[in-house]
Formats: sequence, structure tokens, C-alpha cells
Amino acid sequence: SIIWMSLSPIIGIELARVLITPDSVKFINRMSNEYFVNNFDALNNMFKTAIDYNMLEAFLLGNDFRYYENDKFRISINNMQYLLSTVGRHKLKKYSKQENTKVLLQDIWVSPDIYKITKMSLNDVEANKKLEAIYSDFAKTEDKQLFSQKVKIEISAEKKTTIEIKYNKVIIDDTTITFPFNIPANCRKIN
Repeated sequence: SIIWMSLSPIIGIELARVLITPDSVKFINRMSNEYFVNNFDALNNMFKTAIDYNMLEAFLLGNDFRYYENDKFRISINNMQYLLSTVGRHKLKKYSKQENTKVLLQDIWVSPDIYKITKMSLNDVEANKKLEAIYSDFAKTEDKQLFSQKVKIEISAEKKTTIEIKYNKVIIDDTTITFPFNIPANCRKIN
């Protein structure tokens, strides 16, 4: 499993590149000629969060979290959508690296028309942080699955950050794909 992103504005010049695997995070900032290579623990310590690879992947793709309890939801209707709420879903122990994993409040909105997640939020009440994603422009992939072509992610912490993602191409294929990630010699490592 790999998350590979090339961040380019409208003019097409790459500003940054990211490569994330279940055990590492690599980032190149081409504007400042800096790079970061570390693991999720270092990233979570830096941002004081409790997000793992599976949670990040689920947020980017509009899926529910794997390896989390599925029997602790409260179901209601909100804005003509199903709202699944939790007061603290825990990661299943056999998949958890730590005994004392942080508990996050989670809400999931599901469209009754297409049965896809249209909005998801994670709330860390203790740290006063919130992560929210809104999924829109659903289209069918080659294998006829509905996939959100646009994702708007809002991070509310000390300051608010908004990230908008538009997927240009979605390929579901078993062939080998390469993910180029070379750190230029003139880049300086940041911690």
C-alpha cells in the first residue's frame, strides 16, 4: 500500500511530492529544497495527532477505517443522509501497535441514494482538533465502482487548513505501477 502525491498548482510546476507507506512518510518541498523522511510516530509526535496509515488512506478515498470496531455506532438521519456517530471507536487490539491508543470521536454521513460516504469527521476533543472530509462528484471507475472525484479536507487545530483534492485519473489494476521518489542532491533534510 502506497499513497503517492504530486502537488502542482494550475501552471503545472511540481511544488511538492509525498510518498507514504504504512511505516514511513517522505516529503520533498521543491520550493525550499527541503525534504523530510521519517515514520508515522514522528509525524504524530510533531503534529500531536493519532493518525495511522489506514486512517489517512480512508480519509483520502472516502472509506471507513479498517481494523476498527463496527458495532459501536449510533445511527440517525441528518440533512437527508444517514449519520453514523460514535463515542469512541477503538482500534481492534490485534491490529493496534499500542495498548493505549487515543480515542477519537467519529461521524460518518452516508448518502441513501448511492450508499457512499459523503462526509466524515474525526474530533479529538482532548486536543481540540478536528479533521473533516467532504466527498463529491461521484463517478464510476473502469470496474463500475462509484468513486468521489473531489475531496475537501479541513483541519481545525491552532489554525484552520483546507486541502482540496481533485482526482484526475483512477485506475484499478493489478499491473505493477512505479512511484518515482528521488531526493535531489541539493535538498536539505528537515526534522
